[in-house]
Amino acid sequence: MAQRFSQNGWPAYPTTERFTRFTAGGNGWWAANDDVAVVFGEFIRRFVAEVEPIAGPVLDDWSYANRLVRGSSTVVSNHGSATAIDLNALQHPRGVHNTFTPAKRAAMRRIRNQITDASGRPVLRLGLDYTGTVDDMHVEVNVTPASGLIKQAADKIRHQATLQEDDVSFADTHKLTEADVKAYGGTTKVGDRKSYDEIVRFPPATARLRAELAAQNAATKASIDALTKAVTALAAGSAKDVKAAFDAGIKGLEQAIADLDVKLVVTDNDNG
Repeated sequence: MAQRFSQNGWPAYPTTERFTRFTAGGNGWWAANDDVAVVFGEFIRRFVAEVEPIAGPVLDDWSYANRLVRGSSTVVSNHGSATAIDLNALQHPRGVHNTFTPAKRAAMRRIRNQITDASGRPVLRLGLDYTGTVDDMHVEVNVTPASGLIKQAADKIRHQATLQEDDVSFADTHKLTEADVKAYGGTTKVGDRKSYDEIVRFPPATARLRAELAAQNAATKASIDALTKAVTALAAGSAKDVKAAFDAGIKGLEQAIADLDVKLVVTDNDNG
């Protein structure tokens, strides 16, 4: 059987075996290849952020469909090549004008105009701009596979994503959540800020351990100080002072050891 091509020149297939599966806007979608998936993923991500949420019920959002263009007996739909998506179809049915508000239409065109090839030309077309039967739900690839333009657009999106990841500085701060406070312990409270540098160098578990060790060291030092007083009293020859100092020192040391045993048991359980 001869290879079939969709309206925009992309190869169409009767099954999804040759296509790329991706997730965006809480839904799963099919795309002609990885580059188309990146481009559609960016459009869907921004659609959700800048236009409206994806509704998501059955038969409301889709990508691949093995069919012809509606009303044609020969032309394969761009859905057949996984180069078209429909968003919130029940809210924006084919043939109905202005199902999006003017502000939402402007946002969709802005997104379309910012997903471009290396020369700054859009690689997508919106169904709401059709000169024939309007199709507000519809978004499609508007360049051929041979042109390589969809890859240029995808590479720009990938590059921008890398730059955004690099924008995070170690000097930036993170506002502590309730979970953070439980992890750090000590005097931290919800809303306190820690720099990413501090978080990386002293993560919650490490910070908590450092605090516990500091407290343990303080208790041990107090016990040693008490025993030192006992030795000093012994040298001075006061039996009463010697006994009191030794009793206090031994009691403190026993308590420090008991606290340490508890800490070790808790730590061991945490690592299980």
